[in-house]
Amino acid sequence: MSQHRVRFDQMREGNPTLDETQLANQKAVQNEAAYETPGHSRALRFVWPDGKRTFLLYSYLVKAECSTDGAGLTIYFSGENVNLKGRNLHLLFEEISQQLVREISILEERYLELEETKGWIVSDIKIENT
Repeated sequence: MSQHRVRFDQMREGNPTLDETQLANQKAVQNEAAYETPGHSRALRFVWPDGKRTFLLYSYLVKAECSTDGAGLTIYFSGENVNLKGRNLHLLFEEISQQLVREISILEERYLELEETKGWIVSDIKIENT
């Protein structure tokens, strides 16, 4: 009877053929772009189209400022300033203030017009040492 219960739970999760480990891995992949809850000792990754990656720890985040039109966002870390350009960055500002964002990646300019989202989009990332 417990086996039927497990399969029913898996069916509700979307795939009754996956075992518990595969389900856990699938959930981990789905949640990779954002943290589930606010918390401590987290990092914010920045990813460029050419594959370059860097991260900064939230614990070194000093402040952030967003332009009134939501097209620019500056994040001040101790030692670095991160300048972002894009759309709806006021939404990103709110998510960063709660330490929910795990990764910010650039959406290449040629795809900006194709992207129809109500969320934020980053078109440029510049990190400057201070």
